[in-house]
Amino acid sequence: MSTCETVGFFAAHVDTTGVFDGLKTEVQRLQYAVSAESRERRRRLRPEVQPFTIVSNDCWGAEVYKDLGLPFTTPFIGLFIAGPCYMRMVSDFKRIVQSPLRFIEKSKYPDVVPIQERRPHPTGLLDDDVEIHFLHFDSQHDAATKWNKRVERIAYDRSYFKISADSDMPFSDAELHAFDALPHRHKLVLTKRTLPTVSCAVTIPEYIGDGKLMYDVSMKYFDIVEWLNAD
Repeated sequence: MSTCETVGFFAAHVDTTGVFDGLKTEVQRLQYAVSAESRERRRRLRPEVQPFTIVSNDCWGAEVYKDLGLPFTTPFIGLFIAGPCYMRMVSDFKRIVQSPLRFIEKSKYPDVVPIQERRPHPTGLLDDDVEIHFLHFDSQHDAATKWNKRVERIAYDRSYFKISADSDMPFSDAELHAFDALPHRHKLVLTKRTLPTVSCAVTIPEYIGDGKLMYDVSMKYFDIVEWLNAD
């Protein structure tokens, strides 16, 4: 098993309480060591900074800005979106993302309800149908304030749409083909599957469901700077 694979395995399986705190710290140190060299290279080659917006269904998108040392120009930070809601949103992106945000108590998705129970978080609703799960926010007020502020920063002409396809609620092959067919210029699917008929799919053998951890793993198979610099 390579160093990256070892780090990914422990990051996905370590109990982060009690006696395992030291091991968690060591995993984080190794993750940094593994990624530091490639991170420095990406910062040197980062886009000639025109604002861009990453529209990610999980925490992967926030890591792009952190990696490149850039401010967040997207509201898709610290949250996740279930597949059907993500697909509906990106099919009419500007209208839906600009619709008023309100909050609900319980998700319509049975697979999401246990996540809400384990880790309570604000659940927003756009256009009365698209759920936004603010997993890393403590209150509705904080979530709404950050969301509304960051929506104003969206670069609609430089938006990059990205799906992590195989996390807790996997996207179906049909959804991924539908995503691939959307008219958006910049699309990316990260998946553990081999999908030769989805032109924007990148297969990640060491796929990790955690978007934050997945970012460094995916950089072994995908050039983020090249993607952001594409015409």
